[in-house]
Amino acid sequence: MELLRSSYTRFTVQDMDQDNIKEVVLLHLDASGEIGSRAELYEYTGGTMTRTSSAYLSRSMTSVLQVRYGYLKGTMPALFLTGAYSGTDTVRVTDILAMRDGVLTNITLDQETWDSTGTTRTYLASPQDINGDSVLEIPMPRSLLSYDNNSIADSQWIIDWQQYDILGNAASVCITYHNNQDGWYLTLPEHWVDQLTITRKDTIYGERTVIFSRTRGEDQPPEAFLVLYTLTGDNRAIRSKTGNAPVLLPTRDNISAAECRDTS
Repeated sequence: MELLRSSYTRFTVQDMDQDNIKEVVLLHLDASGEIGSRAELYEYTGGTMTRTSSAYLSRSMTSVLQVRYGYLKGTMPALFLTGAYSGTDTVRVTDILAMRDGVLTNITLDQETWDSTGTTRTYLASPQDINGDSVLEIPMPRSLLSYDNNSIADSQWIIDWQQYDILGNAASVCITYHNNQDGWYLTLPEHWVDQLTITRKDTIYGERTVIFSRTRGEDQPPEAFLVLYTLTGDNRAIRSKTGNAPVLLPTRDNISAAECRDTS
């Protein structure tokens, strides 16, 4: 017996209203840039699947790259839809769908731009529960200028992780620096951020270095207070035992070590 016939780009089956019965959410994506992309909620009632509500998606989302079911602040279930923004490879936008007053709602959609402007970002990290509180957070990047002309990049990024409540209000829960090349991240105290600069160096063979420094004014160079090393190569175990950098994390392919410098 056919219960539902509809065209869609993608679908998911989740319990959106916490009644212990799963609903079907169909995603219809219109890549033209017009206000037409939407999500539709279907419930099984009276022997048929009935559309009970719908919500617009960001008009600039041209493809859906990830659909995650998680929770908002207050343990409200939600769908986190992350997609490409206006067809670019470097910008992402996340729509958050949740049941508000019994109706499927895009809680991050700006009614003036018809985009989830607050979750649009250039950093390609995806929503995740970064602090282990069962709520999914949205990664919002901040750029830090590098003061070292020998660094690999002109700037480094830190991530401000934001979680949302059912009203669409965002709150920062933590700030991290991610070294994606070596597979680790560091949670940063908030009071570091305003005086922080980060420099990466790969100038020594078999050693990748990330230097955390604090700025000291326009006329003084930044002062390094933490250096994190990633050692590779066949002799990495021997090299990790020299110097003043205790080993943090040995893996099959590399060894991570840290050196704290006295800046008093």
